[in-house]
Amino acid sequence: MSKRVSKQARKKALENKKKRQRLMWGIGMLGVLLILIAAVVSLSSVPSSVASYEIDPSDTASVALGQQVYATNCASCHGENLEGEENWRES
Repeated sequence: MSKRVSKQARKKALENKKKRQRLMWGIGMLGVLLILIAAVVSLSSVPSSVASYEIDPSDTASVALGQQVYATNCASCHGENLEGEENWRES
């Protein structure tokens, strides 16, 4: 009778092993699917083209605007004449 129990136990263990393998395979496939979906979503959010700007140095209005933007946002660190700030790495 012990052999019969042993066979039943082995059969049950084999069934459990197969169930675990199917479960792990399913979880693995779900992970792969999620990675593929994330890749598609991230690639679809990239713009197909990047806008390019042509800068015309002879456009006095554009130059004046650039000077104003620089004076407001950049000159405090980079200086009025692009001289920079002494010991800028230490601050």
